[in-house]
Amino acid sequence: MEKKNLSFARLQATLTDYNKKQRNKSVVSPTAQYVTKLHKDNQVIDRLTSICTNLLESSNVPDVVKAVASLQMAYGLRISEVLNINISDISKSGHIRVKGLKGSSTRVIVPLFMRDFWSVRNKHLFPLVSVYSRHYFYRWYKRLGILINFGIDKKQAVTHAFRHVVVSSISNDFHDSTLTQSFIGHKQIKSTKHYENKGKSSQ
Repeated sequence: MEKKNLSFARLQATLTDYNKKQRNKSVVSPTAQYVTKLHKDNQVIDRLTSICTNLLESSNVPDVVKAVASLQMAYGLRISEVLNINISDISKSGHIRVKGLKGSSTRVIVPLFMRDFWSVRNKHLFPLVSVYSRHYFYRWYKRLGILINFGIDKKQAVTHAFRHVVVSSISNDFHDSTLTQSFIGHKQIKSTKHYENKGKSSQ
């Protein structure tokens, strides 16, 4: 139990800038201004991290929801990318090949949690899209409070919430769109900048 919390603490430290002076400092980058706004609204990363920590420890949440949510939070994966992971994409050493969709690059990741779930012993479940629908996770995420609101019209993201947060966090931490692009798997920098600029209207 303690090990999970410590792991999530390390994950949160990677995704979040704890230096409030840096977070609130006036900067030229519109990306950083957007992320400041996003964080100011409801401290998104802290809240989602807390939700994920609790769901990993809950006996009332299905393992598949725990596995998918923790993978999305760590890497900002699209729900469709996770649901399309096949048994041939999972190596014996635990690496997972994520086939990029919608103009994203294929990349290799390692699950930080629920490693037993992502193994050949559950080969009958993969790809998850053959067993579970996107709406199954949408309903669970809504029930658990996994969602964010962004923009002046407060658009809501549920299954896409983690991707928004990861892109925004990395951009805010390092102010380097190419670094964010590499991590998130976008083939074109304009796709990354599209995410970064989504919140400009909320200033």
